[in-house]
Amino acid sequence: MTSTEPIKKWIKESNIKYLAIHLDLDVLDPKAFRSLLFANPEAPYHLSPAGTMQLPQLLHLMKELAEVTDVVGLGIMEHMPWDAIHLKHLLEEIPILNSVKS
Repeated sequence: MTSTEPIKKWIKESNIKYLAIHLDLDVLDPKAFRSLLFANPEAPYHLSPAGTMQLPQLLHLMKELAEVTDVVGLGIMEHMPWDAIHLKHLLEEIPILNSVKS
């Protein structure tokens, strides 16, 4: 697991008492978390490198930050639920789910 000490040291040295976290999901490895722009199954994406962080690393970091400061906010960005989108389109086309009988 990557050390969180540099971040915790910076928080302490900067006397940060309250922290709002902007969690950009693009830091995650798209093989481990598929609901990312990089994991779009229908389009290549080459604008920037994909993330490599694993979910246990992210959880470890967030728990460590909560130990040294008061986390007062969390924004989660870049969620692209490809599987849910494809399932929605599939379900829209299934006759039994779309037929209305009087």
